[in-house]
Amino acid sequence: MNHTIKSLFVSIAVLLFAMNCGKSGGNLAAEMQALAAKSKEIACSKTVECAGEQFSKMPESQRKFIPPMLQSKEACMESMEKSAAEQRAKSGKSEADEFKDTTPEKIQAAKDCLAIIEKTSCSEMMSPNNPIQKSEACQFLSRK
Repeated sequence: MNHTIKSLFVSIAVLLFAMNCGKSGGNLAAEMQALAAKSKEIACSKTVECAGEQFSKMPESQRKFIPPMLQSKEACMESMEKSAAEQRAKSGKSEADEFKDTTPEKIQAAKDCLAIIEKTSCSEMMSPNNPIQKSEACQFLSRK
């Protein structure tokens, strides 16, 4: 089960990292910033959904040890925001800096990758044939 959750987080982290790294132009930056916000919602919804499926198999006595960010979308988003703020503080970059090098290709890849994440089931996400990891759009984002 730990491997399952780790796989989910790795997939989500790659997407969020790619969307929050090196992104030009005011409209493109604004569009990517909106996509990044949407990606956090989608990632947290999927995280909570898949974690819930996994944790439902645990004995009740062990469920109290489940981290809050895996129990609710709101807690997950709060955790992601806190982590992003800490990253910006360490790097000295502002949120706007994260999106300044956005290209139309990155925007399209982000849209395509998000669509794949939304329609991928938890069982598919945890399988060796994970469509997110095999997606050209998601791979493109992870290289950028």
